[in-house]
Amino acid sequence: MRPLIRRFLYYHLDEFLGKISTLPELIPETCKDVHPIAYACQRGAGPFEKVFAEIMAGTIPSFRHPEKIGVRAIYVHIADALAAKIPA
Repeated sequence: MRPLIRRFLYYHLDEFLGKISTLPELIPETCKDVHPIAYACQRGAGPFEKVFAEIMAGTIPSFRHPEKIGVRAIYVHIADALAAKIPA
């Protein structure tokens, strides 16, 4: 039973990380006012889990920081995230 659970979890983790890796790469020199999604949530974009879901759905434009991995790699323009105004 354990190997089956591990395969299931690894499949979903790979799928999740694969979606993040398809985001356009952040080029710090050309992107102004771009911050991690946690920062955008703290500034009023909405609850993290809902903002994250909107990013994964493509509703909020986002970028992938090339030197970070996982959720920490996702960056957004603050104005775009705030414009979404996702209720709690």
